[in-house]
Amino acid sequence: GGGGKGARGSGPGGPSGGGASGASAAAEAPPPAPAPPRKLSASELEQKLEQELEEYLTVGDTSELATCLRELAPRAPPSDKSLGHQLAVMAIGKGFDARSDEPRLRVGRMFGGLFKGKLLNGAEGRTCFTDVLEFIEDDIVDIPHVATYVSQFLAHCIADGVLPLAFISDAFKHLIDGEQARRRRRYP
Repeated sequence: GGGGKGARGSGPGGPSGGGASGASAAAEAPPPAPAPPRKLSASELEQKLEQELEEYLTVGDTSELATCLRELAPRAPPSDKSLGHQLAVMAIGKGFDARSDEPRLRVGRMFGGLFKGKLLNGAEGRTCFTDVLEFIEDDIVDIPHVATYVSQFLAHCIADGVLPLAFISDAFKHLIDGEQARRRRRYP
């Protein structure tokens, strides 16, 4: 009669059975978390931003650009500058080099789109233009219409609320002071 006991122990719910309780425990285990995305190097990030900018300048869709930057953010290496700021700096340069007005118009619109998408804040916009305006006199040699381009970009930023109108007097102060000093030297 001892053979019957062994048969019962190996049935469902027994020690070697893999009955319902064993199957439900396996089914309740959460799937493994996906691996975090691989971080990009600084040069890879720059290349990705260049690609996103080129696509934006071709298509002109600021909401798509904002979505792409949000998707790129977890892969970006640590930086003291946001992706929006980094892209804005690149875009200004591309706008200066553009051979037609359409890319410059899109660069101007981009600032408002990044601002509305919370990817560029007013302080970052201010920094972009303060840096550009600091050397604008030197840029005129290579880009004769640079002042017009900067003015167009600033107009978009002011209209879209990225920068206050008062920024103009602050940003151009060094140029006005420099011009007044040159006049005083010429006409004492």
